[in-house]
Amino acid sequence: MAHPVALAIDAEGRIFYTEKETGQVRLIVNGQLQPQAVITVPVRTVGEAGLIGITFDPDYALNHAMYIYYTSPDPVENRIVRFEEYNGTGINPTMVYTFPHRARSWDMHIGGNLHFGPDGKLYATIGEDGTPNLAQDLGSPHGKIHRFNATIPLSPPPDNPFYSTPGAVQSIWSLGLRNSFDFDFDPVTGRLWASENGPTHDDEINLLLPGSNYGWPICIGPCDPPDPRYVDPKWGWTPVIAPTSVKFYSTSAIPAWRNQLFMCSFLDRQLRHLILDAGRQNIIQEVIVEGVPCTLDMEIGPDGSIYYIEGGGWSNGTLYRLWSASVSIAKLNDPHGAVQPGERITYTIGYANTGSEPLTGVIITDTVPAGALLDPASIYPTAIVTADLIYWQLPALMPGASQQVGFSVLLPSPTAPPLETPTPPSIARRPSSLVDTPTPVAGCSANAQVCNLAWIYTDQTGRWQPSNPAFNPSYWHYMPVLLKSP
Repeated sequence: MAHPVALAIDAEGRIFYTEKETGQVRLIVNGQLQPQAVITVPVRTVGEAGLIGITFDPDYALNHAMYIYYTSPDPVENRIVRFEEYNGTGINPTMVYTFPHRARSWDMHIGGNLHFGPDGKLYATIGEDGTPNLAQDLGSPHGKIHRFNATIPLSPPPDNPFYSTPGAVQSIWSLGLRNSFDFDFDPVTGRLWASENGPTHDDEINLLLPGSNYGWPICIGPCDPPDPRYVDPKWGWTPVIAPTSVKFYSTSAIPAWRNQLFMCSFLDRQLRHLILDAGRQNIIQEVIVEGVPCTLDMEIGPDGSIYYIEGGGWSNGTLYRLWSASVSIAKLNDPHGAVQPGERITYTIGYANTGSEPLTGVIITDTVPAGALLDPASIYPTAIVTADLIYWQLPALMPGASQQVGFSVLLPSPTAPPLETPTPPSIARRPSSLVDTPTPVAGCSANAQVCNLAWIYTDQTGRWQPSNPAFNPSYWHYMPVLLKSP
């Protein structure tokens, strides 16, 4: 993929994406990149400028309309353009909104993402254009989230918070933002959550409310001392990570993630699971989903798969797919009751292919319990041991087949782990068809075509967690399970 930035996936599973440097919208159908661009627009590519956002009209099935956001080279300005897509070809491009852009040696803080909300309105992020004070100026579109009617041209809804404010840009939804790259709507509450890029500290994620001011450049991170005029972030990061895509997992293909909030980050290439409180107004914990290098954007496919971009922007990128495979895994004989010093404990892990297709090159991992001494001779079948982690590289597992692995430990001190067999966890997997440049990763052989990542929930010792309603999900950890395609 050449400089990909943003994704949009239709109900048929066709994947559209934007190319920052070329100004092209490209299309992937059944894992194959189509030879011709859907549409091409002229773009300024200095710094952060280029073709950024893309989204579908809510009535796309009927009107075939899509929207893109980009920086034009002549005149230098930012634009939102509507076009219609038929069989992979874009026609009738129409500029529906434009606003000033300051050209410089390194263009910055453009924003650029587009999404329709549950109210049917088009929302757009517009950065402060490298001029911080514009974020507090209601007469400027910069440093804001905007809300539009999807008319031609776009128009501000009369119920926007500053619609009747003299001198204000009527499309403003919230203000005081430096450069919010992406946002999404909570499928339960309808509230808007957005990422925010700080300067050299205090990257943020915010719950954006209509008419609210998020403080930039007066407050960087939480206001200190507190100031009731400004809304503090719900979570922050110092050092900065460059937060990018924000997405709620709104399907049930991976049940444990349904309606959960996730975010990608550009600098450290991580996928973050941001766990909300019961009222869905605060973040109570951040969990890194290990081994998923989501850099720029992610989208949910119609089958519940998670597609994400590694790389992209100023460089080429790779598209990956995570999906829920039909695999069950369970710890079969975790010990119960008191265990005496020096006693041997044997763990057995069973897994089964409950789907309709073979699983090849399965890799299962487990962690030696804290304080226990692993007996290397007890590991079966042969495995790789790295520190306290055990890797089993297993052969193909045909539909309906099952297999077991195991190991034993000695306990030098008493312990009584009260564990029980849980409900089989969900596992995600991506096929090799969407990998542009296969690169083996840790745990896979050097000649593997591609390594596929999945995970299950474990506690801090690496054990499967019990099906216990009293169990606190804030203590969930992720255990990687790698599935390798030949």
